[in-house]
Amino acid sequence: MKVSKEKLVNISLGTAFFFVFAGSYVVLIILANTGYKDVSRLFTIPIRLFIVALFAISFVLHRKIRFNKGVIWFLIFSLLYYLRIYISYQGYNPYLHQSEWDFFIYFTSFVLLPFIFITQTKITKYHINLLFYTVSIGSLILAIGTLYYYRDIIGDVSRITFVDDVNVISALILSYVASLGIGVAYSYKLTNHTTTRIQSIIIYTTLVLCLIPFFLGASRGSVIALGLPFVFYILYSNTIKNKFNSISLFISLVILMIIASVFLGEGLFNRLIGTYEDINSNSSSAIRLDIWKTGLIQFYNNPIFGNSLQNDYYGFYPHNIFVEILLSTGIIGFLCYSAFLYEVFRKSINIIKYNPEFFFLVTIFLMALSRSMFTGGIYSTSWLAISAALILSYRS
Repeated sequence: MKVSKEKLVNISLGTAFFFVFAGSYVVLIILANTGYKDVSRLFTIPIRLFIVALFAISFVLHRKIRFNKGVIWFLIFSLLYYLRIYISYQGYNPYLHQSEWDFFIYFTSFVLLPFIFITQTKITKYHINLLFYTVSIGSLILAIGTLYYYRDIIGDVSRITFVDDVNVISALILSYVASLGIGVAYSYKLTNHTTTRIQSIIIYTTLVLCLIPFFLGASRGSVIALGLPFVFYILYSNTIKNKFNSISLFISLVILMIIASVFLGEGLFNRLIGTYEDINSNSSSAIRLDIWKTGLIQFYNNPIFGNSLQNDYYGFYPHNIFVEILLSTGIIGFLCYSAFLYEVFRKSINIIKYNPEFFFLVTIFLMALSRSMFTGGIYSTSWLAISAALILSYRS
């Protein structure tokens, strides 16, 4: 049977969206809990190449060549980042937490190529709606997998990392993927007042079941990521009614989480409440603050173009994309990346004002940006790059 070009593009984009935002993590959880935890480390690059190939297919079949300001600024920043990788490679730094080739391969496959392919593909309303279904269903499958594999500890532990002999890939992954599912569900419900029965089932099931990995992961950063889209929508929505609806939905979500904590444990709330105490006591939970501080001191000593791919004091990435940009590309790269973000934010505001039904896309971008401010390196910001690319390439 002959498959039309349009259908092949839809299949390619849908499959890529699924694996980028949730599907690949579902596979990792299955591998970790079926005796193939070591094999899971070999899974990352092949699945990433598969995702890039899917975006490439979409580009070839549905391409448009248009470089707007946001795309140009991001490409300039990418060139600066590659230059830093090259300089580091030439100087040879044996203390990097990974090789320069790893930086190059990860940034190219996780970030730059998907960004280029998406921004040069004709993105339609159908593709944006496809994003809602793939992210929601993917996060829902992850929640079901969490319930199945970790059912014996749900409600009995404050955080899954505190349990020995549990095959989990990362508490942060559980928490952020779950928060993404919750965020997409509530933002879709907020701005799409008429939903089909299938859509309603997906929304409410996702909201409820994703609370399980959300509480097990117990990440404070994911809570901030979940709240940021509410604030953004309140600031830029057109009417008082829309602002009131956003506040009401946020309160409803908080109440739902309080009720869920009775069954899923209070670890998340305890971590939030204990944040101030952790900072004052200099506990390991607050070490990010020192990583950021030492990173900014390192930048201060090398402000123009930075001096390293990492925080050299800790020998690791600084757990904040803006600090890392300052370290690796200095004020020059920071200004380029800021100009790129400005264009994305400008188009995000236009989506809220003129196409509010796609606010869930803005939610994905805001949550990805928030995530990048607390964990991960520049080379792993695929959520941020892909959601920003979709916003920049979409035309109402």
